[in-house]
Amino acid sequence: MQETLDFIVRRLQTPVRLDSLYALVGRTIWPILVALVVAYWADLLTVNRTVWYPQLFSSVDALQFEILVVNATFGISLYCLFRIAFARWFAALSASAFALGFAAISATKMRHLYIPLLPWDIAFIGQIGDLVKFINLKIAGYAGIGIMICFALWRLKCRFQWRFLRKRFNAFVALACIIPMTVWIATVTGGKVEKLSSAGIRNLVWDQRANFYDYGPFYTFFANWNYMSFTPPSKEAALSAARIDHLMFPASGSAMKRPDIVMILSEAFTDLPTRIFKRPYTCLAAAPLSKLITPSWGGLTANVEFEILTGYPHALFPTGSVPYQMYLHRPLQDSLPREFARAGYLPTAIHSFDRHFYARPHAYEMLGFSAYRGLEDLPDPVKAGQYVSDDYLFHQVLHQLDSAVNQPQLVHAVTMMAHLPYSNPDRYPVPDAIAKALPAALEPYRSSVTQYAAMMFDHERMLCSFLDALKKRKRRTIVLFYGDHYPGFSDPGIYRAIHTYLHPDNKPRFDLYKQYSDTPVFLFDNRTGFIPLPDEIPAYNLGTRLLEQAGLPVEHVWAMPHKLNNRIIARRLTIASDNKDAGIDGHVGKIDQELETLKAHAYIHLAPSS
Repeated sequence: MQETLDFIVRRLQTPVRLDSLYALVGRTIWPILVALVVAYWADLLTVNRTVWYPQLFSSVDALQFEILVVNATFGISLYCLFRIAFARWFAALSASAFALGFAAISATKMRHLYIPLLPWDIAFIGQIGDLVKFINLKIAGYAGIGIMICFALWRLKCRFQWRFLRKRFNAFVALACIIPMTVWIATVTGGKVEKLSSAGIRNLVWDQRANFYDYGPFYTFFANWNYMSFTPPSKEAALSAARIDHLMFPASGSAMKRPDIVMILSEAFTDLPTRIFKRPYTCLAAAPLSKLITPSWGGLTANVEFEILTGYPHALFPTGSVPYQMYLHRPLQDSLPREFARAGYLPTAIHSFDRHFYARPHAYEMLGFSAYRGLEDLPDPVKAGQYVSDDYLFHQVLHQLDSAVNQPQLVHAVTMMAHLPYSNPDRYPVPDAIAKALPAALEPYRSSVTQYAAMMFDHERMLCSFLDALKKRKRRTIVLFYGDHYPGFSDPGIYRAIHTYLHPDNKPRFDLYKQYSDTPVFLFDNRTGFIPLPDEIPAYNLGTRLLEQAGLPVEHVWAMPHKLNNRIIARRLTIASDNKDAGIDGHVGKIDQELETLKAHAYIHLAPSS
């Protein structure tokens, strides 16, 4: 111990040599420069970065500071990696060029496809033709020249000794990499990001554009790396999956008069307001409402759409993933829109919100929709509260149905009027009848409960008017109506209060996700009225019911026994607010053989490497 103290004293008494100070500056200036380049990538590339959804973060200023630190740390990590093989100046140049090139490609992809560079894009790097479509030739040319220069300089350096062969250099680089790499990787991939971020940095899987603008291209890319986990199927499962493409169940109706099919995804539609306010449904009072087993709670609407339009349970994919953005890279031949298109239908989609949300334009194209209209494409949209009125959307559906007289249509419509937030007192007008009828036990949550109820009652009234209008159509029309998920109230305590009010004896015992997750679903025929469905039906089995009602042959994925018999082979609920499972098993009982076969089929048709 004394020897150690004597050594420290001698070192402190040793005068600082000027050349040593210069050497220290020379060693630190390069990683600092790289850190600044990576931290201020948006300014260097003149990319406008505006924070999206600022209400999700405790402080926008704290968010921007923490992201600055995260990106700077990534820059230092990048420099350390290049420093293993290159001199300081060349490591700094290479790391900066790589980071800015990566950011430029991601920003250009954002401009053209409204989604940044993500890990699964690596699988398509060989498709240069498609790459050049959204990366202009000027950028590609500069990148090519830069790569050639770096390669020439690297080959020149090979004639001299490698830096990492020098004594103690490996130890230096390892030590330099460990701290920044550990912190950065923990931030972008860790499940406990909240412990590292006071602002609330987390992967917004439901909007990768927001990730790009809020965090930048580097976090966005690496934070999604865990969604690359596509496991190749066994040979037996692959053979079983191949047989699916030859399945066929004969048509049940005449091919001469195909009905129009309307699919309505009703945002956050539930029967909670009816149960709370004891107000009966109007046209739905006698409807045989079934329970829809949905994969999402409080959000992630696109995952419910995905199950219905593909027949794949979301349980096949990593928790929290959004297949619309992550796995639909090429046309899906067995999708529901393509099944209808092969029978002569015109499949179209309408959504009364930002058309690029959840990367829907690309996803709908891969699913086989011939046309898609989002909010930007709708003429003079009428609002009800914060969002476009569902009544307006229903009129757009009617207009679409009447636009093609000689061809049957499949219209997929997504409503928006009842979307959160619900806690803002001015979010939606509440009638006096609802305001006065609020139970005293729910008074602390007046704003959220009454506004949500007002939205639901208005939505139901608009829906009933829509169904009445369909009854006047000459062409037979089948309507599939379903709620996508329960509303994501800002305070989870609302559900406990509602349960206590509905069940004062706490029987059944309160279980948020098991008791408040299955949404209403029904089928309606404009000639005969409501069509009974099974008491509960998973979203991934609904397509088979529609094909049967249309009198079409049920083929491929849709003819699997579990769909024909409405057997539940998977039940998993993902909570939108924190991107976690709700503790519901990903499968039912013993792992079902058909689930394994479907997983292999999804791998064959969706995995980039297959």
